[in-house]
Amino acid sequence: HERSTAKGRPYEEAVFEAVNAIAAAQGDDCDAVGDLRGAGGRKGDVVVDLDGCAGRPRGRIVFEAKNSRRSRNEALAELDEAMNQRAADYAVWVVPSEDKLPARAPALREVNGDKLFVVFDPEEGSRLALEVAYSLARARILMTKGGADGLDASALRAEVERAMVAMEDVRRIKSQLTSAAGQIEDVRAIVDGMAERVRGHLAQIDAMVAAAGD
Repeated sequence: HERSTAKGRPYEEAVFEAVNAIAAAQGDDCDAVGDLRGAGGRKGDVVVDLDGCAGRPRGRIVFEAKNSRRSRNEALAELDEAMNQRAADYAVWVVPSEDKLPARAPALREVNGDKLFVVFDPEEGSRLALEVAYSLARARILMTKGGADGLDASALRAEVERAMVAMEDVRRIKSQLTSAAGQIEDVRAIVDGMAERVRGHLAQIDAMVAAAGD
């Protein structure tokens, strides 16, 4: 596998574990299918059948886990293939860091109403962004198919928008914290350097005192 985490574990395995945990809470059925051939190929690493634990699924999401950067066109083409080969209604492209997102493919911004890009870093320990992507894909399928009796599509759409705004706030604050952490490290390095100069002066004082005593 070219896709592995910092701990040497395949990235798609980490994605499956995270998606499976999210699916279980929703009553959805989740399977790792990367090594299984679909209709014409092996695109797609994880498939989720909505409400699959309770009976006939009301839709399917396919997740493609990548630990390397692709162009936007390549990524969209692979997602289309994954949807076709896995008979899915929605496709999610998952990468471990912002720099591995395709150009002009911001995280959590839908493409053509059936595709989404998201960042999930298993080493970070948070799957919040993946939960947002999962919920958005799930809601989109149900809204499109009308698969939920009594579903208020307008209210759901408004709630999705609020979740996206809140997630953008989370991303912005995390970015500021990262920047602040970098500044703190820079200041710490300066302070450490100053401390070393102080110790140098102390050593010089000790040497002068010792010489005078001699």
